[in-house]
Amino acid sequence: MINIKFDQARQINIKFFNGNMSSSNKKVILITYLGIIPFYISPLAKYFDYSPFLSNFMNVEKISFTYASLIISFLSGMQWQKMIIHRKNNLLVIPLIPLLLVLTYNNLYFKYYDYFIIFISLFLSLFIDLKILKNSLAPWFKKLRINATITASLSLLL
Repeated sequence: MINIKFDQARQINIKFFNGNMSSSNKKVILITYLGIIPFYISPLAKYFDYSPFLSNFMNVEKISFTYASLIISFLSGMQWQKMIIHRKNNLLVIPLIPLLLVLTYNNLYFKYYDYFIIFISLFLSLFIDLKILKNSLAPWFKKLRINATITASLSLLL
């Protein structure tokens, strides 16, 4: 029973990521690009010199880092799903590397390297998608991942 459901889910997943550009693919693209907006909250807040009231209310500088951590966690989960579906069980530890890197940036010893750690984690996650999962991702999704990673990473350089 469970094996049948797993195989059905596997077939749906393969059709979705290897198929042509459908309306669901367009929704994925739209949601991905909308999801990049929170990466730019901290740089824009610095640029517009946010008010002291707002700085007392929340730590605006950490919004982008917290959001980037969540996104990297999400990407690691997606990569796990892909590896399980495509039976690459011997590689399951690899998506944990960017996730563990992100967890270190809150450590006091690495506080000054937070931009670098998030930057490296985003590109390491992209590398995993493009090299290890290259045969399980459609060309449109690979392009989307490259564009989204570069656009999100640019926010860390501002």
